[in-house]
Amino acid sequence: RGPPVLQLYWDLARLLRKGMVVSRTTTLLFMLGPAAGLVTALLVAAIVPLGGHRAPIAFAGDVIFVAYLLGLGRFCTALAALDTGSPFEGMGAAREVTFAWLAEPALFLGFLVLARVTGSLSLSGMLAADQPHQQDAALGSMALVLVGWCIVLLAENSTGWENLLYLCSEAYLTGFYFKPRMDREILETHGEGLIAINGHLGSELAFHLRKYEETKDKAHWKNAVEVCEWHQKVFAPTESGPRFYVELQHHVLEQISINPHLIRIARELDLPLVCDNDSHFLLEEDHDAHDTLICISTGKVKNDPDRMRYTPELYVKSPEQMWGLFDTPGYNNDEVGEAGREALRNTKAIADRCEVELPIGANHAPVVVVKAPPKSKLPGHGAKEYGGDLTAWFKDYCSRFDLEPANSPDMDQAALKKECDKALRLLSEAGMVWRYGPAIMDHRHDLSEGEEGVEHRRDACATEEEKDGFDKWARLNRELKILADKLISAYFLIVWDFVNWGRQRGIPANARGSGVGTMVGYALGLSNACPVQYGLLFERFTDPDRAEYPDIDIDLCQDGRGEVINYVREKYGHVAQIITFGTLKARAAIRDVCRVHEVPLGEADKLAKLVPEELKITIDKALGAEPELKKWYDSDERVKRVLDTGRVLEGQARHASVHAAGVIVATQPLHEIVPLYKQSGHDDIITQWDGPTCEMMGLLKMDFLGLRTLSTVERCKEIIRDTLPDEAVFAGVGRQRGDAGPHPLDLDRLTYDDPNVFALFQRGDTTGVFQFESGGMRRLLLDMKPDRLEDLIAANALFRPGPMDLIPDYNRRKHGQAPVPTVHPIVDRFTAPTYGVMVYQEQVMQIAQELAGYSLGEADLLRR
Repeated sequence: RGPPVLQLYWDLARLLRKGMVVSRTTTLLFMLGPAAGLVTALLVAAIVPLGGHRAPIAFAGDVIFVAYLLGLGRFCTALAALDTGSPFEGMGAAREVTFAWLAEPALFLGFLVLARVTGSLSLSGMLAADQPHQQDAALGSMALVLVGWCIVLLAENSTGWENLLYLCSEAYLTGFYFKPRMDREILETHGEGLIAINGHLGSELAFHLRKYEETKDKAHWKNAVEVCEWHQKVFAPTESGPRFYVELQHHVLEQISINPHLIRIARELDLPLVCDNDSHFLLEEDHDAHDTLICISTGKVKNDPDRMRYTPELYVKSPEQMWGLFDTPGYNNDEVGEAGREALRNTKAIADRCEVELPIGANHAPVVVVKAPPKSKLPGHGAKEYGGDLTAWFKDYCSRFDLEPANSPDMDQAALKKECDKALRLLSEAGMVWRYGPAIMDHRHDLSEGEEGVEHRRDACATEEEKDGFDKWARLNRELKILADKLISAYFLIVWDFVNWGRQRGIPANARGSGVGTMVGYALGLSNACPVQYGLLFERFTDPDRAEYPDIDIDLCQDGRGEVINYVREKYGHVAQIITFGTLKARAAIRDVCRVHEVPLGEADKLAKLVPEELKITIDKALGAEPELKKWYDSDERVKRVLDTGRVLEGQARHASVHAAGVIVATQPLHEIVPLYKQSGHDDIITQWDGPTCEMMGLLKMDFLGLRTLSTVERCKEIIRDTLPDEAVFAGVGRQRGDAGPHPLDLDRLTYDDPNVFALFQRGDTTGVFQFESGGMRRLLLDMKPDRLEDLIAANALFRPGPMDLIPDYNRRKHGQAPVPTVHPIVDRFTAPTYGVMVYQEQVMQIAQELAGYSLGEADLLRR
């Protein structure tokens, strides 16, 4: 049995119908190379089935792989590129090589392994989760170049990787002085699993040999020998081979002049050699763009004779070019040439040894111990003891729970997770009573009855009110099961813990974004929008079929945000804020390049302003969208040079800063999982990896967003309490004490039907109202005349690029000035609340579910 005999060719035909996507910088050679290789592979694939019952090529992906292998004419001369830069070092390093740029040429140049390193100062770009051409982590060797004297460290195995993380973190956290540094002592204790390479011009070994070359003073030679002997001792050979290599490079005369001395010292001490290429830019013609970036980072102009300059040789060289380095007139003696060829062969030997399997997808989310949970299965008593005040009752109920981090590896993690599941259910069920009243307990059920049993009970409900209560419990039960299956109940408990802690101290907090669409979050008080009432989908929060952590973005009072973060840090221990990288945008790149080329300020400003103000706009897109810019580009050689250089530089990391909201919480010391970083002049510890990379490595990310608006609201409430008695507050909203409903200042149980509030919006009197105070938004409100909360929600969703064009349709249809069109019964049903306008992503998902038969998880993928 097996697939049909023609299945392979059918799959290939489908593959060939897909359009080829290439970068704008891709050369004709690289575009034609895969096609030529694929034709060859197709011929091979067509012949193979004739000689056997089943073809050894199992699917189209293998055919593509074979095509690439057949196209590698230099396979036997493959080298491992062991010194590539990264854009994440910042502009001071000016290495704009990115992994996506390196992937295609590295394959064609025959590099069996391209060491994915992060350059001189950090491991920030090591994973680069947003890059499309990641290489297999098991093949990549991870490197760090220390500052002061330079040394390249390659992680040979998982132990080396752990030590590399520790060394990099310590260099920032304890050794920082202008630059991250470390001393010999820390290398002596954390050198296991690392391969060291020394000989670069910035290394201590090269320093002494250059002095020896200049003075012939034997003391300098002795110092060089001492450096090598120390490295030989610290990085002693193991069964897998030597761990200290003397490095040869061929960039500038100073390096070339000491290469014979490096070879000599290696021979005397019986040390192996390695040759690499210090790569700061991808192609030889990129030197000018790199030179421009250097000028930008140092504040210089191109014509400054005293500025920093790099040699044009710092590009990614092919294997032939590397072999050819030792056939030049500068190396005319056989000993140097043979040593160089030996060093080149060792690059592959090192690459073969570096097998680091990164724990991508591991689970480092904290697990908590729930102390003293209620003994009863259900929130057994009502709110009568609290005068009917459900809020006071719920606060008292929550106070019975206390969480502690479970950081001991000896604890039964499975049992702890079950306890977290139980605690989350108890809190959620109490929250259902708080939100919907004690009568909601009459409709309670669980998943033990099975789907058919639950559906049967729903059909037996006599009234719509009973069905509504039943649906709410069904929603809660389903969410709790998914959270338990995905092992993230503790995540919700931790978020609930710090939100509850903050509220007890007068620090308001609310969820935003997709986290609002959970019944669990609503029951716990993380949000104040009933997901059933407002049609919010749990699948927008997390896809049940994907192993991913959801995001709960929490808005906190700006004044209390630091207190909450400190609480989380002190309670859960292993906490750090997340780094973010500011990149050169199109306009900024043009202005910076113009300054470097001394283009007059007025002309530079005019050129930059021709780039449209759009999200993710690029210079390429601007040239296609703005005719005047394209005309200027075609007619003015200087403008063409500026824009061409800007095209290369846009997107490069300009600076590192602390993410406005992101915080990670882990189960173990963070330096064992992620490299850490500390900004100069600041004490806050942050990660060297950005948010998506941290999440990919199994770290739990939480977003603490500080909002000045919440601080203002809280201050207003304080003023009202201090100046007005409760009777005056009730009278101000047309009610009396004792009326049904919450206290007017109880924002957790606020009603949204006050005509006085809507009158403010209808007049556009929204100065100081979060997200409703801009001039454009106020004009929208004047036209819309909102008279229900759903109108305000729609206004907020529509007032942004794209859907903004639909605002007139919404307003006309709302006021009966235009008919609501009929599209399809299913579409009409889901767009009826928004007058036939597709406003929300939830509408897209629900229509895809019913119209196309998608699951909500699949519909979410379609929505993305």
